[in-house]
Amino acid sequence: MSSDSTPTSMPDEPEGSSAPEGPSAAEGSPTKDPSRSQESRAGGDGPRKVALAAVCVLALVALVTAGWFGYGWGRVLLVERPEASARDAALVGAKQAAINLNSMDGQDIDGSISAMRSSITGDALENDLAANEQRIRDQVAASSVDQSAEVVTGAVTELDRGEGTAEVMVLLDVHRQYTAVYIDERRALNVAMRKDGDTWKATTVEQVTSTTLRLGRVDEQGRPIPPGQDQVPGGAEAAPENPAPENPAPENP
Repeated sequence: MSSDSTPTSMPDEPEGSSAPEGPSAAEGSPTKDPSRSQESRAGGDGPRKVALAAVCVLALVALVTAGWFGYGWGRVLLVERPEASARDAALVGAKQAAINLNSMDGQDIDGSISAMRSSITGDALENDLAANEQRIRDQVAASSVDQSAEVVTGAVTELDRGEGTAEVMVLLDVHRQYTAVYIDERRALNVAMRKDGDTWKATTVEQVTSTTLRLGRVDEQGRPIPPGQDQVPGGAEAAPENPAPENPAPENP
């Protein structure tokens, strides 16, 4: 009995069979479609183009708005504000000139004439005041008159800022008081103004109208008697004739 043993052999694999193969790397990874990539890029560029267009429009609107407001502010700063400032200054000067030229303190004639002189410029009024100063002093001293003025309203009718000239209408209430009577008047004046340094002064004064508002008596202390008790016997004829110049600074010759 033979002791040799026959080695056991592994059974042969069936013919034609093979180990199942997994999907290859090429087959398992998605394939990029060039045409689809181009479409994706085109789709992404669309919103960016719209956004860029919107930014450009906003920038243009901002530029136009800035230009418009810049022009507006420039006009305000360079034209309108200086024009308004000159108009206001001319009006203030005309009102003060109207007051000074229609006021007289019988106790301070020198001060009253000095105030007149401070409000005028140019040959017309300066020469007139110089020529009539003594007559004014004599009339005021003879009539013992006190005259005061108060502006009711005023308006600039013409302004040439470049030339430094203006025309101003001033409505003025004038109170004249003598020893026994007083007269209240309303005067409309056309005042021609010219800028003299930093101050606007009168070059001519034209009285357009003058209306007597009230004529009455004063008491022993020189105070006007209340309306209804202050009638002057004889009416307006009882008031002194030409007691003081209606316009202390004469008008144009």
